Amino acid sequence: MRKARASFLGRLTATLGACETLPIDRWARCGIDWTGDAISASIMENLNSLPIKERIKLVQDLWDSIAADTGAVPVDPEELAEARKRLATYRADGVRGDLARDAAESVRRTL
Repeated sequence: MRKARASFLGRLTATLGACETLPIDRWARCGIDWTGDAISASIMENLNSLPIKERIKLVQDLWDSIAADTGAVPVDPEELAEARKRLATYRADGVRGDLARDAAESVRRTL
């Protein structure tokens, strides 16, 4: 997973020009604002200028980097309780669900 993170950061920094050699905490020197919950418009503009194939790869790399840090994401106790309840119900009722092809066919019939 570390490889995915390095790949993601490499792709991201490559889109940001002169900042690619700076540590993230110094990107503000290049006018990049990492404060708040949103990525700045200039970063989004740079990312959106990538070809679709590169953007998909970037998202995959980003998702892999998130998966590598799953312990860093706190789980709400209520969500954990609900997940445990659903798992217990699943194990108790023995219903395994539908095959993917059957579910897809059911969706097609409703369209």
